[in-house]
Amino acid sequence: MRSDRLRFAFVLLCLSLGSLGSARQASLEPLYKNPAAAIPDRVRDLLGRMTLEEKVAQLESGVNKPSVPGMETPSMFSGDHLNEELAKKLFANGLGTYAFLNEFSGIDSSADEISVGAHRRNLVQAWIVKNTRLGIPVLFHGEALHGAVVRGATSFPQAIALGSTWDPELLQKIFAGMRLLL
Repeated sequence: MRSDRLRFAFVLLCLSLGSLGSARQASLEPLYKNPAAAIPDRVRDLLGRMTLEEKVAQLESGVNKPSVPGMETPSMFSGDHLNEELAKKLFANGLGTYAFLNEFSGIDSSADEISVGAHRRNLVQAWIVKNTRLGIPVLFHGEALHGAVVRGATSFPQAIALGSTWDPELLQKIFAGMRLLL
């Protein structure tokens, strides 16, 4: 009878230690990475974990500059690979946004292929998520105050310049054209 109680106590002890271990394991994952948690709680958790440098990095934007003959600038990409040394230097604390200026400049012939741009975005995203402390994904953008900054897009003057024309009919034509483009 006593051995039955000891076995029962031992089983209970093992079960409670196992549940403590799994509860501890679950608590190791940060709340901000839990998609089931409430967004305000996730944001609060993430902001509480971020250093000042990481918060500032989220306000910064990186750019992939076009290569201009005669003007050598370090490239984020070496062929179809990410330049690790430059990535460590520029992305160490994360990054808010990244733009590919070479894709609309007309100078970089490799930017003509959509697959190249997609591959390069995937390289940047994977590096930042895997190699920064918090793994916050980067946002990619290609817009400016006058519209989309992509090859073949129609650009109009900025809003203040449009307003200074004092020509409502012209503005209606411009925005009717923009609706057709969308």
